[in-house]
Amino acid sequence: MRKIFAWTLTGGAALLWLINQIGNVQTVKELWADQGKIVKSILSISQFWPLGAFLVGVFALACIHHGTPKLWIDKYRAKTHREPQPIFVAIDQLRALLYKGQALANRFEIPDAPKPTFGECVAWDEETTAYARQQIFADIIRPNDMARFREKWDETACRKAEAKLDEYGCLEYVSDVARAVYRYQWGRAKRLEELLAKIDGKSPIVEERLGFRIEALPPIPDLNNLTQNAWYKSGKPVFTGDAVVSVTNLLPSQGIDLVNFRLLSITPPMVSPQSYKAPTQDAVIKRIEFDDDIPANTTLAPGKTLDVRLFKTTRPPAAQRLSDITIAFYGKWPPGYLRGFRPTGRHLLVVEVTGNGVARAEALFELIFSIDQAEPVFTLTKN
Repeated sequence: MRKIFAWTLTGGAALLWLINQIGNVQTVKELWADQGKIVKSILSISQFWPLGAFLVGVFALACIHHGTPKLWIDKYRAKTHREPQPIFVAIDQLRALLYKGQALANRFEIPDAPKPTFGECVAWDEETTAYARQQIFADIIRPNDMARFREKWDETACRKAEAKLDEYGCLEYVSDVARAVYRYQWGRAKRLEELLAKIDGKSPIVEERLGFRIEALPPIPDLNNLTQNAWYKSGKPVFTGDAVVSVTNLLPSQGIDLVNFRLLSITPPMVSPQSYKAPTQDAVIKRIEFDDDIPANTTLAPGKTLDVRLFKTTRPPAAQRLSDITIAFYGKWPPGYLRGFRPTGRHLLVVEVTGNGVARAEALFELIFSIDQAEPVFTLTKN
């Protein structure tokens, strides 16, 4: 029925147009010369009305045979436009987020640039995680890859990146909070870069065996000190005692040999009681050998734990300020260096444990001292 209507419309329009051209040419000329502008316009266009009806009929026939104009456009695009594979679109989205994350961290390199807030960085991190968890990556990003992606980046590497900006004077007027934001954002961007490398097949994420757990123990009182012994028996806090961390083999049925423990850094440095002596230096404390607790080439049995004493701290009963507290480090120090220091407030300690055939373990601890006799002389907490 639609075809009959379209053909009738087209044929009738063509016939009317032909009659109009043959029979009304002279009439049009006369009216054109004598009538007003409105009549002239109507008559000048009226001869094309049949032509317009003819074109409408042709268009209707084309729609009947070939579908709507939208279908024509879709067919044209299908022939001329090549849609990318969804996996490449998803990878490009992740790569764009990497550039965005690096840009957030790079704003710390420009002293006068506004620094990103922690909220901005967390929002970026959440968006990145959501994209990485898309179904399209199911065959590429496995649960162990995602677990690694959510882990913190190596704290030492983050602090080295921060120290590099310090050398260039980029962080001269940046607060401690903003510095922490930089380390967080720089580390998260590195994790995304690592994940993209795995997706691209450049550097696959290999599941490493987690061999060690490092934890902080409460202050161990020095019971050889008679006063401390009496305080300990009466339940009073520790005023002289050892800072100790424990190292546990997490493997259920395999020992770990060649275990090595190192103290990597103390930030900010502790000061020497002798003003002309140097404070703690990371390059020096890395060379301390804690052989009394972990001898060289130690083998740690499955599920077993070793305790490593870092230093002894003493707070005199009449302590008025932090500089009255003394710290004496354990371990074998390089020749020519003193092991006695004093705290300056809150310190961050980074320790490392390595072993044969397992992933290197690193832990960050917060060390806070107190001159309040009702509190322990220090608290050591894992971050």
